[in-house]
Order: sequence, then C-alpha cells, then structure tokens
Amino acid sequence: MYQRLHWFFKLISLLAIVLTLWLLINYVLPKLLPVSYKSNVQISGLLVRNQVWEGDIKITGDVMTLLGTKITIKPGTKITVSINNDSSNMDYLPWHLRSGVNTEKPYHGINTGEPFWDEAEKIQIHLSSLDAVGTKQQPIIFKSDSANGSPYDFNTIEVKKGVIAFADLSNYRRLEIGSDVTIRNSRFFNIGECGVCIYTGSPSVINNTFENILRESIYILKASPRITDNLFINLTGAAIRIDSRRFASPIISYNTFETPQQLTIDVLSGGEVSSGVISFNYFAGNTQLNLACDSKIRISQNIILGQIRFQSPGCGGSYVFGPNHWGSSNLNGVYKSSLTNIDSNFKVVIPTILKQVPERAGRRTND
Repeated sequence: MYQRLHWFFKLISLLAIVLTLWLLINYVLPKLLPVSYKSNVQISGLLVRNQVWEGDIKITGDVMTLLGTKITIKPGTKITVSINNDSSNMDYLPWHLRSGVNTEKPYHGINTGEPFWDEAEKIQIHLSSLDAVGTKQQPIIFKSDSANGSPYDFNTIEVKKGVIAFADLSNYRRLEIGSDVTIRNSRFFNIGECGVCIYTGSPSVINNTFENILRESIYILKASPRITDNLFINLTGAAIRIDSRRFASPIISYNTFETPQQLTIDVLSGGEVSSGVISFNYFAGNTQLNLACDSKIRISQNIILGQIRFQSPGCGGSYVFGPNHWGSSNLNGVYKSSLTNIDSNFKVVIPTILKQVPERAGRRTND
C-alpha cells in the first residue's frame, strides 16, 4: 500500500515538474528575452522570443512560435514564402508527405484533382499571437515567392490570437484562426482550400474581399463568428460553408455576394442549440444558397435574387423565413422561382415579402 502511494506521489511530482517547465518555456521565457527586430532577412524554425518584422521577410522553412511568443508585422512589410526546399520541416504525418496530384477518391481531406500537401517541400506557418496591422497606403503583403503564384504554393497559416488588418494574402492552401482573432480590411485571393478556416469561438471577419478561392472563402465548423461587410467575387467554391454540428450560431450580415452560378452560403448541417443569423446581405441573381432543412439559422432582411435549395431528403417539419426582398412581390412566384428541392413532407413558410429593398443591405463600406 505504501509502495503504491509512493509511486503515485512520484508520478504526480514528475508531472508537476514537467508542467512547470512547459509553462516556463512557453510563457515566461518569451517575456524574459528582449524583442528581436527582423528586417530583410530569412526566417524559419522555432521562434522563441517576441519578434518585429519589417521590410522584406523571406520564409524559407516551417515556422512555429512558443505559446507566449508574439509576432508584430509593420505596415508595408512584404512576406514571401518559398515554394520548395522546406529548410525546417516540422510535419512528418505520412499523408502530409505525399506529393503529386490526387487522381483517386478523396484522401485525408485532399479532394480528387487537388495536390497533396508535399510537406517535405512545402511550408507551414504557426503563430500563437500575431499583430499584423498595415494601412490602406502601406498594406502588408503575404504571398509565395513564385512569379506566377498558385493556390497551393504553401500549405497552412495558423493564427491562434491577434489581428490581421490591411493585408493582401494569397498562394496558400488554408488559413486557420482561433477564437480571439480579428481579420479586417484585407484581401484574400488565389487560395486553394479555405481563405479563412474557423473551428472554434467567435472571431470577427469584417470588411474584407474574397476572390478566386477554390473551395470556400470562409469555412465554419462548430464556431460562431461575426462575418460582416465582406465582398465575395469570382469564386469557384462556396463563399461561406457552415457545418454547425449543433454548436454553431454565426452572425452573417451586410455582405455582398457577387458570385453568379456559384454557392453563396452552404449550410451542411442543422439542429443547432442556438440559432445563427443571416441578415441584411445582398445575394445577386443566379447565385445559390444551400440550407439544411433542420437548420435554425434565421434568414431575414436580405435581398435574395438567387435561389435557395433545401438539403431535405427524409426531413419533416418546416422552415419559416423572416421578411426578405425576393425581387418579386408575388408569393407564388417566389415559391416557384426562388425555392428548390423541397420534399412533400417538408413545409417552407414565407409569412412576409418585403416590397422595398432593405435599407443598407449588402456591404456598407469599401475602406
């Protein structure tokens, strides 16, 4: 009995020592070390101390920061990422090391026709805290070093907390952000999977332009972000894709969707614990919004000139729209031309049609 207790306390003591060292390294060490100023240099590997970037910064290998390390990027900074010869690879997952194009069925998130991650050559960037605030006159540029950049030149940018403002970002596969992140006044273009991937919390995506993105501009999984005043144009994939898994309640308002023949908002699943809101948006003609039949997301005060398609096989019950402007005041015409794929045992209700367009629907600013 005493021997068992002895080993138990030894184990607890060892775990306490490991946890203390982990906290000291990740949070105390960056505060003790002086800030490092980087200008016109190459960067790769594990970054321990707080850094300030300016001028021309070349990322030549995978980058990762300690949890307490902050990267500050000055206005006008140009960051280019090498498209090959990763000098500090930190990802050895077998499916991430595959190269070439996937010619078979989807494989670990890589769709048919998409290139594999090729992590032996391509780069990831993982930042715990980022303050990247440019200006309208001096935006921050974040791109690959290729003259003819592709949407898959480097793999991932991850930002756990911070701000990205007045920046141009391109040539990456995906940008993953944490709960305490604000993205505003920026441009996202020529991107492979998702311009912004949101997996947790309530970050803000405000007054940005999304263009030439292959899968989705914004992907939301079990998160409740605020997405307002954005412009979506020239897309191949969906503008916003939502997989609520019961816990997402996003606020999507005052956005303009100029994406003819393409998906605007794609709601994959419903049954939410609390409802989200889609309001005061402008959906141009010949666009499509997909909606899970059991979704609780509220759709009201929008200009809807495209179609809404219900993903409703086997669904019962009903969905009730709030007041929207449908481009027509004829209720039967709206049911016939604007709503599709409705099962016979599923009821769609439109109590009110707005005869006048909602004031200030769509993106409110271009700044």
